[in-house]
Amino acid sequence: MHRMGPQHRHAGTLYHERHVLIARRGHPVVKGKVSVRGFAKLEQVIVSPAGGAFSTPVDHALAALGHERQVVLSAASFLFVPDIAS
Repeated sequence: MHRMGPQHRHAGTLYHERHVLIARRGHPVVKGKVSVRGFAKLEQVIVSPAGGAFSTPVDHALAALGHERQVVLSAASFLFVPDIAS
């Protein structure tokens, strides 16, 4: 039996994620750039394809900066978010 050790393994980046903020047109807080603090204060929709999740890596990153966001709704698909935000 031939065993492949660590020297035969290759590692690389599979993909990069990009996060965007969507808000209804004319939202009083979302004008131009939004600070981390301002972002955390917004009521937010989270996308959870598995259903019901209210925490993502974004929450971990915010916590590391001393912030906690206000997730008020968990949607099953990104397709629902524009209608929800409007």
